[in-house]
Amino acid sequence: MSKIVFEKENFKIKCAEKEDALTIYELIKGIAEYEKMLDEVENTPEMIKEWLFEKKTAETYLEKAIGLDRKNLKARKLLSYIKQQEVDKSLDKAYNLYKKKDYKNTLIELTRAEKLYPNNPEVYYYKALTYKALNDSNNAFKFFEKTLSYDRAYYTCHFYMAEILEKRGREKDALEEYERFLGAEVEDEKMLKKAQDRVIELGKKYY
Repeated sequence: MSKIVFEKENFKIKCAEKEDALTIYELIKGIAEYEKMLDEVENTPEMIKEWLFEKKTAETYLEKAIGLDRKNLKARKLLSYIKQQEVDKSLDKAYNLYKKKDYKNTLIELTRAEKLYPNNPEVYYYKALTYKALNDSNNAFKFFEKTLSYDRAYYTCHFYMAEILEKRGREKDALEEYERFLGAEVEDEKMLKKAQDRVIELGKKYY
């Protein structure tokens, strides 16, 4: 049974498995038909099953293809997709370890994911949260910053960075981070209320 990685109301995202090869093929065909490129679809469900789910075979062939032709964009994109699948598995495992408060092994799993896909902001975000749970504010701050350097959409980083800055006595910098956090569409009411309260309080000093 496939693992559910995201679920909200009637919408679910799950990890693909070999049995999903035909579904993936139909999705590819559907997109190609919409883009009027159906005649360019060369793969089959069997090829998808082999290349996407038999990892070692797929990576070996793709890396050879890239080695023969450094401009082979199709091979590069597919290899990147396969590595992303591995990252997703590592993140799923890391998240389960994090929930169990097994922070040491959480970091080990996240480091493994980082090596596979060093530009993935989610990896750094969970690293930051793990260090935060370990009360290692230096590393937590470092990885919250790194997360934002790859993807500004992780706006909760600003909230956590503001908390760290306040504890360091850097109230004006903390105020700026709280304001950046409030500039996003915040869904967590508890975080929203605290940030609003801190902006009002700190604003009295600096505005």
